[in-house]
Amino acid sequence: MLVTGCGGSSGTQTSIPANQVTTGLSADQQVPTLLLDSSSGTSVLILDPDTGAISGSVTVTGLSSPARMAHIYSGASGRNGPVLIALNIDEDGTNFKVPISSGLDAAGIDSYLNGELYVNVHTDDYPAGEVRAQLVPVDAEGRTRFSVEVSNVSTDSTLSTPSTGGAVAVALSPGAYFVHSTNTNPFVQRGSASSEALESLAENGNPYFLRADVRGSGVFDTPERAFIPSPIGSGEVLL
Repeated sequence: MLVTGCGGSSGTQTSIPANQVTTGLSADQQVPTLLLDSSSGTSVLILDPDTGAISGSVTVTGLSSPARMAHIYSGASGRNGPVLIALNIDEDGTNFKVPISSGLDAAGIDSYLNGELYVNVHTDDYPAGEVRAQLVPVDAEGRTRFSVEVSNVSTDSTLSTPSTGGAVAVALSPGAYFVHSTNTNPFVQRGSASSEALESLAENGNPYFLRADVRGSGVFDTPERAFIPSPIGSGEVLL
């Protein structure tokens, strides 16, 4: 879900620089997840995907203990990876800046465009990282590019089959997604009857009616390394 807003006003307007990526740091993005509600931060970076030039800062608040280090890493959401850039810390330990003339190489740019860069801040209590933020790329027009990975983690023993005295893995049907600009779920409202399109997905595993029925929706239906739409079996992935 993407949330955006617009409105009219008089006076000076502040424009957002092209390629600015602003995102919130939190403990629940750590791998493994941390339950620290007060720990948070904001990352404001400007990254040129053509040259790899990167600048900006990270600000943190409410941490469990003093912050000691912060880095930009290569790694997909939910995964840890190697350090690419070490950030400079200020005197009070709440703000980190990207060193002057920092840049990403070709591999780092590819990681950024694939949503596989993240910022991590390390503290005394959590030296492996207390708050983290994934850097979701934007283009010069402010559009956001993102990807979703759906993994089938079932095994051969996930679903019991009493009639045969055994068990089987569970297949996942193709699915639907939507991008919208309100806090109202366009698929279904609580207490309301579902549409025939949503019923088709829930009962028959067919997402294609939803794609036609709901504006801003789409379908993911082809397993990784496959060439035609199909369900995903145990250990397979839909991107």
